[in-house]
Amino acid sequence: MRRCARCARDLAGRFGSAYAVQIGTMKMTEEIDALRTIGVGQLELLVLPKALALVLALSLLIVYIDVMGVVAANRALERVLAEPTDFCVVATAKR
Repeated sequence: MRRCARCARDLAGRFGSAYAVQIGTMKMTEEIDALRTIGVGQLELLVLPKALALVLALSLLIVYIDVMGVVAANRALERVLAEPTDFCVVATAKR
């Protein structure tokens, strides 16, 4: 659990600082003022797409990591037992 919290903290820091730098640069070059002038909301254009993409990407990454963990554990068990572990998959699926 500590690794997950550390990973989440690191990712939030990295992506949060990158987003802040990008928005700060846009503020300096008056791009945000231009968006405001033409009536486009900054939240909808700048923040929401990045936040949704981050949530989707991290969710898919978690699923991928979980599947790879199960596959790696299955292969390690096959090497230890020296026989196919189809019974483990079937027994787990029946529960």
